[in-house]
Amino acid sequence: MLPPLLKSKYTRYKEGTAVVAEWLKSTASSLGYKTSASGGSAAAPSRGGRRKGKARAQAKMEASAASATISPSTGPVSNFFGCALDRTITARSEFAKDFRRLGLNTDEHIALSHEHFVKVLSQVRGILLPGQKPLDAALDPGAPESPTVGSPVFAMKVDDTYAEAIFALTMLINELNELRSRVRWIWENYKSGFFDLAAAALATETVARLARDIIKDVTPLIEDSGGLKKLLTDFYVLQLRLKGWKTKKIFVRRSGSEDNFNYSTYDEAENTLFAAFRLLEFFVSSRRQHELPVYRDSTYSRFDPSLGPRQQKTGEQKFEDDRALAVPLFSDLLTIVRCVPDWPVYDSLMFAIREIDSTDVIPLHAVFALQCHLDITYTLAEAISDPYDTLAAQTRDISNDLAMHLGFHRELKSSRWPDSNDDKLRRIRSSITRFMTDDPVGRVQRTAECDTRSAIDTGRGTANGRMPRSSPMMCGLLLYHYRAQYRDAGLAIADAWGSISCAMHLLNAVEKEGMLSIEEEEDGGWSTGSATTAKFKKTLPWVDMDLVRMIFGNESFFVDGKPPAGPAEYLKLFFQQVGGALAVDSTKQRQQRGRTGKEQSTHLQAEHEAGARRLKPGAPVQTMFKRRYVHQTEEQIDLSVLQETVHLGITGRKLGSDGSGHATKGFMLARIQDEVRAWRIRQQAAMAGTPQRQAPVIDLAENIGQAATTADELIECLTLTLHAETVEFAFPLLRLHRLCWEVLRAVDEECHAALARLFGKRYIEHNDQLPWVVGLIFGAASVSNMVPLKLAARALRVFLDSGRGDVAQDMYVKMLIRPDV
Repeated sequence: MLPPLLKSKYTRYKEGTAVVAEWLKSTASSLGYKTSASGGSAAAPSRGGRRKGKARAQAKMEASAASATISPSTGPVSNFFGCALDRTITARSEFAKDFRRLGLNTDEHIALSHEHFVKVLSQVRGILLPGQKPLDAALDPGAPESPTVGSPVFAMKVDDTYAEAIFALTMLINELNELRSRVRWIWENYKSGFFDLAAAALATETVARLARDIIKDVTPLIEDSGGLKKLLTDFYVLQLRLKGWKTKKIFVRRSGSEDNFNYSTYDEAENTLFAAFRLLEFFVSSRRQHELPVYRDSTYSRFDPSLGPRQQKTGEQKFEDDRALAVPLFSDLLTIVRCVPDWPVYDSLMFAIREIDSTDVIPLHAVFALQCHLDITYTLAEAISDPYDTLAAQTRDISNDLAMHLGFHRELKSSRWPDSNDDKLRRIRSSITRFMTDDPVGRVQRTAECDTRSAIDTGRGTANGRMPRSSPMMCGLLLYHYRAQYRDAGLAIADAWGSISCAMHLLNAVEKEGMLSIEEEEDGGWSTGSATTAKFKKTLPWVDMDLVRMIFGNESFFVDGKPPAGPAEYLKLFFQQVGGALAVDSTKQRQQRGRTGKEQSTHLQAEHEAGARRLKPGAPVQTMFKRRYVHQTEEQIDLSVLQETVHLGITGRKLGSDGSGHATKGFMLARIQDEVRAWRIRQQAAMAGTPQRQAPVIDLAENIGQAATTADELIECLTLTLHAETVEFAFPLLRLHRLCWEVLRAVDEECHAALARLFGKRYIEHNDQLPWVVGLIFGAASVSNMVPLKLAARALRVFLDSGRGDVAQDMYVKMLIRPDV
């Protein structure tokens, strides 16, 4: 169920109408007024329309009398009721005027019923709210103020007449066009370099989800009033009539063709979604149950964005562009649905094609999804290849990094990282190769061409991997799919090996002791013959570790989030982090306890495996999409949970003040401040699916009151949050793990002699125990032996002076992300 502010405007209008009717009835009854039906059973309501004769006169008298009874007996009318009344009057009166002016009623009583309804409500308003100026609500009923706690929720019977269906469809199409505008905003900002590709795709998928939910509210009324084709056609004609078109000019006859569509009206057909519906009709009519309709890129010409902006093209040229984009896409999507069952991720359009293929029915959410695909393509225009180029480059980097990791650990093994985990990494690489290089869709289609000769022209005429090249949405979702798996692998490896946490503790200690500075000459090291060249100290930064600390927070690395400030705390907090004992025995102490060096190492290793603390991943909003787009479940995201989680991450960042409509560079990382509450929200949502426990109610009142998020504002905030979280979600933890391991190896080599004197030559038994070198260094420092720490600092300075401390820099530059460290 949608949160109140995310319901369709038609649903909110109906709820407002019900509130007005029930308020009048209950208030009048409480004041002693009796309706004609109060003395006995009420007559069954008529099917719709205007009451006749005595019935009509009685209804008018009752409405006016009820209002008159309430007026002198009540105090001020609540703002909630006043808003509902004003919006109901405005919505109904505007629609009734258009319906009457165009003469579109099949029955006179339908128009009269609208007018009568508006007249009665206007009389009610004049009695109850004298002297108040009506709201300027146009055709948008908005979101009424929530009633007080404990007030009843009323339902009202839907007037399932043809006029009501057109009225509902009018409000629905207007709302869908507002969502389309937000989709174009998302991809304009992606094109300008403000949004990450995966963030743009996830936000657009959420728009499609919202659209599907609000369409459900009106679908029964559409089906009962002639079906989607009839109502969309009539709505398209209605809009043209409002603009002065004559009916006989809307459809034209062409000799030798069954196509009677007037392409001069193509803009209106696009705005009413009628054009996208006609394309899907072609798809339904051309497909066969046991045959793939294979269309090469040149079958229906090709879309060429270099031929000029869409606004300057004729209606027929726009139709040809739409067809050139849609028909090959239909072929690719149907191929995936029928013949490529292991395709990694489905978007809303692919789900819709699968539904159409199994039912032969075109749902309105499929029409909306197709129109959004076309809108995105035309928004990107000459940059249409950018999403695929981004996907190809970043998945190639992921695959290469996985290969480097597997090579790095070919001989380096650990009981905490079984070989089965490496097999998972290999499967990620294999999936990238299969779907980004091998082109399974094209292979199936080429086989179908040979078997059925169903292709129309003589050459395929497309680059390898037309899907996902032709779909920016699919590019973004595939990027998220592989990026999420890459991130999970990095987190698991960082926790299993402990390299990043241990290196963080070493870096903190060296910084606190002032051992991370090097001396440089003011003349840059050039020989000038002067014996008094000035020198200064320069602190070497480890940019990647600073960024990791910013992303995960100090809480991930230090107990209570407070970095240690002295040798005794270095040791204590280090072992609290890795799960070991709170002290390291010197050689003498260890001998007194009867432990050999091997026994001491084994003892610490066991404690580490029992209680090591893990990194605390953030990015809660991006993480919410994993079940759908990584694990391939059809489970929908709970929009109530999404709404509250996004509110927790809102940083006050809104659109730029330059009026451009573009996002403004400058914000980059929005971190959820109340991580505990965000975790609780997700846990409550998970509990909702557990039959043994009753699903808890999540109270959105606090955050809704602060942000007043409408559907449009939610999508804006969601897009900004998703992009901000990309800094963390895409961080190359695997690369940092390898670098930290190299640092630990260099530290061990530098400190080997000093540590061997203190703890014996075999102070570690295996290479995977390198992180324990840091604990031994801190153990020596805790008894005032700073020699190992100074040696470790020298090894760390050599590493940082080589410039290898910022491996994430190039990656973020490619992704157009600037993290503020």
